[in-house]
Amino acid sequence: VVYNKGAQGLDVPATLPEGVTGISFTYTDAEGNAVTDPTNVGVYTGTVVFDLDSNYILPTEGIPVTATLTITGKPIDLNELTVTDKTVVYNKGAQGLDVPATLPEGVTSISFTYTDAEGNAVTAPTNVGTYTGTVVFNLDSNYILPTEGIPVTKTLTITGKPIDLNELVVTDKTVVYNKGAQGLDVP
Repeated sequence: VVYNKGAQGLDVPATLPEGVTGISFTYTDAEGNAVTDPTNVGVYTGTVVFDLDSNYILPTEGIPVTATLTITGKPIDLNELTVTDKTVVYNKGAQGLDVPATLPEGVTSISFTYTDAEGNAVTAPTNVGTYTGTVVFNLDSNYILPTEGIPVTKTLTITGKPIDLNELVVTDKTVVYNKGAQGLDVP
């Protein structure tokens, strides 16, 4: 069965052997710990508890009767994840894609890894260029990544910062000929 936040259990057969008025199960987890209501992802051993008519007894062989209950992870819904491409202007600092305020059920956090246009890993994109950001998921232990739609990638583009020519002051200059090279003063 797939994790659904609720207690899970083995199915009671519709038809029981003669003399059995009902059955229930006790469960142990993979470490042998008793579990009242299996809820979380894992493998559980269910042992049948028999309710018998007073005229019947259990056989000596074939007891205990056990079955395995396996609860598998619930795939996260990537349709609930909103990550977008981003374009920013160079600012001398590290840049990155935005982590959405709301994450899909079962995702505790996300981060990004980046590669540059040549496919090289980049820890913190800083320089002008195009980077591919790949989502790194941190999941609650009862959830898994879906089989389709992975990896999730978006593009981070860092554009060049325009120079502010108003900050450049170049003034006229008059000099007397002196046979040497002449030029404007660089501020």
